[in-house]
Amino acid sequence: MQKFVEKYSSTIMPICKNDAKPWYKSKKVKVVYNAVDSRRFNVDIVPYCIKGVETDPKILFLGGLSKEKGTLVIFEVFKRLLSVLPRAKLIVAGYFDDSSANLTSLRCYFPTERYKIKVMRVLEKIKDSVIFLGPIKNVPRVMVASDVVVFPATVGHFARPVIEAGFMKKPTVASDLSPLDELVINEKTGYLVDFRNFDIWAQRLALLFSDENLRRRIGENAFRYCRERFDVRDQVRTIQKVYESI
Repeated sequence: MQKFVEKYSSTIMPICKNDAKPWYKSKKVKVVYNAVDSRRFNVDIVPYCIKGVETDPKILFLGGLSKEKGTLVIFEVFKRLLSVLPRAKLIVAGYFDDSSANLTSLRCYFPTERYKIKVMRVLEKIKDSVIFLGPIKNVPRVMVASDVVVFPATVGHFARPVIEAGFMKKPTVASDLSPLDELVINEKTGYLVDFRNFDIWAQRLALLFSDENLRRRIGENAFRYCRERFDVRDQVRTIQKVYESI
């Protein structure tokens, strides 16, 4: 397939450098990152109202119940974080089926059901500090109401929430996987951590919440980095130039 793409295409436009690797020798490659509309993701919008937790440290996870996006990872991390930051709240957005698993059913042997059982066991220990929003339409408002965004993926892929967080001036803690390492500059615009190391994840989050100036500085760095690379208007102009050159 790679050879056919190389042979018959005029230009190859992967959405990140990681996706461009199959054609790393080709001069036809032009990386055009997935983009965000900075007019929609604007820090001046009205925050989403989450009553009763306005002054609590808030972590946003836009993953629902998903092994690939790391639900079990962030629950394990958050359990550790609560021991040093008991007022912290984890906001979970996205579809989350919290119905009890039937351990007597054959379904409990399915990989997805077994994963859910593990997640629910950890959730039972942290449930008083977790807020479920379900699927949401207004991501920017929820982001502006949060302090830190997390993306604890167990499988590397281009994560739009990471760059959306940058436009909202929010620091991100994400898994140290490709292509997430193209979206986050470690220790400058956020932190990249091995998704299997729950303790380091908790330490990075605790550090961000212990130092408001650090949190603000990393958020500003993330904003500048994302504005320079992922603004939809710039990407549209880039794509237009590619088509005009064909």
